Amino acid sequence: MTAPTDTPTTALTKGPSPITTAVEARRAEMRERNAMVAAIKGQMWGKDLSEAQAKALAHYCNQNNLDATRHVEVLGGRVYLTANFYEERGAPLIQRGIVSIEEPRYIHADPRLDKLAATGDEWATTEKAERERLRIRYAVPEEAKAAAIYEIRVTATGKSVKGVNWCGGTGKRDPVGDAEPTKTAITRAARRAWKQLVEVIPDYGAAVGTIQATAKLAGEEIVAIAEAQPSLHNAPPAMRPLLRAPDGEAGYGSAAEGLTAEASDDA
Repeated sequence: MTAPTDTPTTALTKGPSPITTAVEARRAEMRERNAMVAAIKGQMWGKDLSEAQAKALAHYCNQNNLDATRHVEVLGGRVYLTANFYEERGAPLIQRGIVSIEEPRYIHADPRLDKLAATGDEWATTEKAERERLRIRYAVPEEAKAAAIYEIRVTATGKSVKGVNWCGGTGKRDPVGDAEPTKTAITRAARRAWKQLVEVIPDYGAAVGTIQATAKLAGEEIVAIAEAQPSLHNAPPAMRPLLRAPDGEAGYGSAAEGLTAEASDDA
C-alpha cells in the first residue's frame, strides 16, 4: 500500500496585511502614550494638567526618549528637565574622569544646629556661622526650609560650577518643594550645576543642548493650551498653576556660580 503524500500547492501563506500591521502599531503607540499620560497626571506636579496638556508633554517625552516620571517636571507653566536627566547624561563624564562631584552642602538655618551651638559645641558654632555666610552670599531667604549647594569640578582646569537652590517656607506655590524641601533643594541645585556644563563641555552640550532647547518650546505649548481655557483666568490662584509665571516668580529660588553663571529664575 502506498503511503499518502501531501498534495503540492502553489497557494501562498497569508501573513498580516500591511494595513493590519500599521493599525496594530498605531494601537500599541496609543496604548503607550495613554499610559504615559496617566503616569504624568499621577505625579504631584502633573495632577492639575489637562488631558491635552498631558498629551503634549507625553509627545515631547516620546520624541526625546525621556521618562516622563523621572526626566521632566512642569512648574509655573514651564517644562523643566530634572537632575535625573542631567546626571544620567553626564554619567560618562564622571566615568571618564572629566568631572567629579563634590559632597553636597546644606546651608539652610537649622534649629537643631542652633540648639547644639548654644551648648558651646565648637563644630556647631562654626557650621552655623558658615551657613549664615553662605546664605548671605547667595541671597538665600532665612525662612527657607531647605537650601543646598551642589558643586561639579572640571578635572582639566580644577575649576568648578555650583548650583544653589532653596525651597519651602517662602510663601510661593511649590507643592513639590513644600512636600520634600531637603530632597528637592539638593536635586534642583544639582540640576543648576549640571545645566551650566552644557556650555563648558562640548560633548555634554551636544548630548543635552537640543533637548534643553525643546523643553522650552514644550512649555510654551502647555501654557498656550492653558491660556486657551478662559475658565482658568477667573479661577482662584491655587487653581491656575499652569498659566505663565511672571519672571522670577516660578515658585522656588536658585542661583548659579562658576564658569557660566546664569540668571536664577528657574529651578
